[in-house]
Amino acid sequence: MLEPFSLPFVQRGIAEILLLAAGAGVLGTWVVLRGLSFYAHGVAVATFPGLVLAAGLGFSGPLGALACGVAFALGVGGLGRGRPDGEHGTLTAMVLVGALAVGVILASDVFPHEASVNSLLFGSLLLIDDGDLVVAGAVSVVVLVVALLLGPRWLTAGFAGPHATALGLRSGVPTMALLLLVAAVAVASLSALGSLLAAALLVVPAATVRPWVARMPTWQLATVLLTALVGVVGLWLSARTNAPPGATIAVLTGGLFAMSHTAHALRRRRRDHGPGRPTTRPGRRAVGIGLALVAALGISACGDDGGGDDDRLRVVATTSMVGDLVRNVGGDRVDLHTIIAPGTDPHEFEPRPDDVIATSRAKVVVASGLGLDGWIDDVRRQAGSDAPLAKLGDDVPHHREGGGHDHDHGGGEDDHAVDDHDHAADGHADHDHADDHADGDHAGHDHESGTDPHWWQDPTNVPTAVRAIRDALVRADPDHRDHYARSADAYLAKVGALDRGIRACLADVPAKDRRIVTSHDAFGYFAERYGITVVGAVIPAQTTQAQPSAADVDRLTKLVRSEGVKAIFPESAVSPKLAEALAKATGATADRTLYGDALGDPGSAGGTYLGAMAHNADAIVGGITGERRGCEIAGL
Repeated sequence: MLEPFSLPFVQRGIAEILLLAAGAGVLGTWVVLRGLSFYAHGVAVATFPGLVLAAGLGFSGPLGALACGVAFALGVGGLGRGRPDGEHGTLTAMVLVGALAVGVILASDVFPHEASVNSLLFGSLLLIDDGDLVVAGAVSVVVLVVALLLGPRWLTAGFAGPHATALGLRSGVPTMALLLLVAAVAVASLSALGSLLAAALLVVPAATVRPWVARMPTWQLATVLLTALVGVVGLWLSARTNAPPGATIAVLTGGLFAMSHTAHALRRRRRDHGPGRPTTRPGRRAVGIGLALVAALGISACGDDGGGDDDRLRVVATTSMVGDLVRNVGGDRVDLHTIIAPGTDPHEFEPRPDDVIATSRAKVVVASGLGLDGWIDDVRRQAGSDAPLAKLGDDVPHHREGGGHDHDHGGGEDDHAVDDHDHAADGHADHDHADDHADGDHAGHDHESGTDPHWWQDPTNVPTAVRAIRDALVRADPDHRDHYARSADAYLAKVGALDRGIRACLADVPAKDRRIVTSHDAFGYFAERYGITVVGAVIPAQTTQAQPSAADVDRLTKLVRSEGVKAIFPESAVSPKLAEALAKATGATADRTLYGDALGDPGSAGGTYLGAMAHNADAIVGGITGERRGCEIAGL
């Protein structure tokens, strides 16, 4: 039951929680006392523009977040100088709206290709590094020192309430110091909980303890202890139930808060009614339900770990596409754990405890590469894994540069892309250097900035990837070399049939009609291979985390009309609403879905790589020909 505490990533997460607990617990009491709970949440959320700037300009995310947090604190503090604390909520809302507006503009128009800030918005206690621990410890020390020096002023002003200004108890310097400290703790919590959940440590524990204590030192000590306790228990529950750590801690603190205030209300009602008067019992029932839920979580967390078959080779794959390739090469000799489930967007990923545990036990780790799943390096480090890492996309023969979307990807009147480099998809490529790079050692070979990561959309890239998987499995399990070789050869024959079938199908469609719009810029390789023009993408970036601006949508609407695009293709792992709205505005169709970054559920048309590619070809041909044609590909 206590096995999670032996895992290195859990131990580092606990260290982060304990370091944060001191500063967040003490500061949380002042936040609640001074009525700054909404401000504490707002300053964390308002770090969004800093995160986008950091991602776009290539500097540290926490540094950008801190700059925004300080600016937010100065803005609220400056506007609220000399005003009652109760007005901080209104000022916070005003400044927060402005900060979010700036963040949206930056993410949509300035850095649409680099706005990958999901991990900092939601955090992950599973990927804590030494820098995070240093920041958490330093911020807590500063909080304790400043609270010791300014605590009496904060306390007096807090208890004086609305009369503090009239009595001359409120000075701008102590209040501004408090606001800046809240910003610092919120930023320090980003790696653990993210900006959207930071209040789970900074506000909720202090509010939970508040009804039960009358003295400030007791309140602070109890809050620090509760913050540490819910953090540790929440991380343990997360590891046992495979739930996101930040969300688990937030739910746990919220449940304890509800139970605390319900129990206190029940106690006060009993006192007010006296021993001889009847009392209603909804509060008691609520507390009982809450305790039952917590107990149920604990019982469920004590289940069997369900380890894999020791006789099979344990392999971790990052994405559903990569997992399917590994499955076809490894077959029943491989105990495969795929981190990103089918239908899940890899651009919006947060590792779960099972992912880190599986990585710690794996003998081989296989990644897509080219920056799509760069987080696997952090996962391996936190798992303490020394398993070789094969980054498939880094060594495929055909790379295309990332970037703009309003240009041709091999279409127009030039059909050479439909006919060239056929030999690679048939499994006879001359350049097989997977042996040299399957361990992921690519010094000076960084494609993550500027290279389109969707390499598998060109089937001629797949043979190199399959051979890299084969060789990695053979090195880890040489006794079954022949099995892996036979499986790889059989699969490559199917990949060759897939490529020939798609080429033949698209060749029957006039080049001028091969014009499409997709959900996001994920089909450039497919377009180049088969002579298709991608007129534009609804989300103008190779990451789905970017958002189109009004100007993007207007420009694309005009382009669809002027180019005579007949079909807009939503993507299975991306919301279709924007694509459907664009189709409605232009008269194009949007009823055929493509598989881009993720496969479909097992058993669906896109449940395998071969099935997804064949489905995409059939959907595109059907869409651009008004359903007069389709693609039937034999040999799969």
